[in-house]
Amino acid sequence: MKEKVNELEIFLSFHFKSEGAVVEEVKALPDSMTIKGDSGTLILEYELIHFNACLDIHETNVEKLVIQFEIDRSKELLKVKGPERLERGMDEI
Repeated sequence: MKEKVNELEIFLSFHFKSEGAVVEEVKALPDSMTIKGDSGTLILEYELIHFNACLDIHETNVEKLVIQFEIDRSKELLKVKGPERLERGMDEI
């Protein structure tokens, strides 16, 4: 994970793009990984930064995210799943 931390920060930043935030300082919480067979969970901690110079906003909050993963050893793949962000439906008038 240390080798790919920049890619992970970019990936998580896309998750929060609609809020106008970026993600930095991603790390796995010590002792948070649980593994059963070829699947498990992991808790990531990161800084969620909202910045807008025009509105004089610069806020940093520490957030956590539970990640589920599956290992496909035959294909050498790691499938990662986080919380789903459903698209907002139309508002009623």
